[in-house]
Amino acid sequence: MKKPLYNNDMFNLKKWSPQEVVLATAIVLIAAIYSYFFIYLPQYWTLRDDYGFALKWGANPDKVVDYGWAYLKGIMTHGRFQPMDVLNRVIHYGILPIDARYFRISFFISVFISVVSFVGILRVFGCARDQILLAVLLLVSNHSLKEMLTTMTVSERIGAMYFMVALWAYSANWKNSQWWALLIFPLSFFGKESFVVLAPVFAVVAFFQKNKKSNAGLIVALLLMIEALIFVIFIRNLPKLYTEGLSYSNLGFFSILRSFVEPLIKSFGPGVIFILLPLSQKKIWNTLSQAQRALVAIGAATVVIFTLFINMWGPFDSWFYLHVIIPFGWAFIVAGLVRSKFLVTRVGFVFLALTIVYQVISVVNGSKNYYDYFERSRQVADYACHEWRKNPHIKLVSNCHEGSQQLSRYLLGENKCASDFKVDYLRTTESEFDFFANTSKNTLVLYSRYCDNWVSLGFRPKGLSFGAWTVVAR
Repeated sequence: MKKPLYNNDMFNLKKWSPQEVVLATAIVLIAAIYSYFFIYLPQYWTLRDDYGFALKWGANPDKVVDYGWAYLKGIMTHGRFQPMDVLNRVIHYGILPIDARYFRISFFISVFISVVSFVGILRVFGCARDQILLAVLLLVSNHSLKEMLTTMTVSERIGAMYFMVALWAYSANWKNSQWWALLIFPLSFFGKESFVVLAPVFAVVAFFQKNKKSNAGLIVALLLMIEALIFVIFIRNLPKLYTEGLSYSNLGFFSILRSFVEPLIKSFGPGVIFILLPLSQKKIWNTLSQAQRALVAIGAATVVIFTLFINMWGPFDSWFYLHVIIPFGWAFIVAGLVRSKFLVTRVGFVFLALTIVYQVISVVNGSKNYYDYFERSRQVADYACHEWRKNPHIKLVSNCHEGSQQLSRYLLGENKCASDFKVDYLRTTESEFDFFANTSKNTLVLYSRYCDNWVSLGFRPKGLSFGAWTVVAR
């Protein structure tokens, strides 16, 4: 690899190649697309914005700290300990206006900090400008990042952000910077408990930087592991085990294989070639520099550890996309495997062009779909409220568990339809007859094609369509 790019080199546009300019332009375009859909346009509450908490806490700003403390004690009875998540809620619900746009801006800030930390780590390990730009392009355009900007819970964004900052602080060459990791890394698992399993990633960094790190660096790596162990012991002694759902029996081979392959292909598209092409070479490991090996090892450790941990909770499903730290791991691998100046070769240029076109189209389509889903959900809620006002005896059911919660919160809050209005969740069955046998008269059925058993029904319900939602009157 080249020597690290410092500020005067990294941002000296006169030294940029045409490929690097195109990469940077694509990244800026993607950021603009996200900003348009998730900040500029009117914003609505998503499935996981905890709108009910926002209404409750925001209505009593003078008591927001009391609510935060009560919430923390409440989740501790269920084996959870997320003080950084609670602090974030106190700020959002007690200080900032109860407006969905403020949530989006907060999401953007946390993503920005995570990506900047990622770039900082690549520069520490001497990545060239084209390697950094390619890795960032694949990172910011992947499916999980759209989740991070829209529907991801506060805790996972906090966990990813603080982990990346801690990893940057530990790997950097600043004086005593590794000691800051001791303070920052716990903030990641204080936001989301599952990030505690990533403590070994710091040991990987220590191994590859053993010639650069002082003894203090090795001591810090050991202390980080001890911090993680103490936290595991702590949460295992809470009233209800956070880890009780974990089981090695869930680690099925095909489920694990799918959880490694599917998110990578769907998120990176043609960009997967930047991983597969180097790996197809013989003795690829022997051709890599120490810094390249470090990035590949850091990425592999992050991907493997977190993927296996998530699989221990149960079979792979769409929830897997919410674990945004995994694409960061794959992006580290890309940065370590891709040769500097590879993009100026004919093969590199072709795949770069395909990747940029695919990722920009994917971002536009995905962002629009996300935004439309939020907007259509609001329209469904308004329609349901209108029908309820005509017939107060009507009952609402939905095949979407989280969607039904979202609709209920909207009807009780922003829409102010009624004080006790509720959309019940009704799991769909294998046939139209069986499903409607479970629904009584005076029922409004709200279907979402993104929820359980839409495909297994074997039919498309006929009714009033709101994008992904279909309303069927009984």
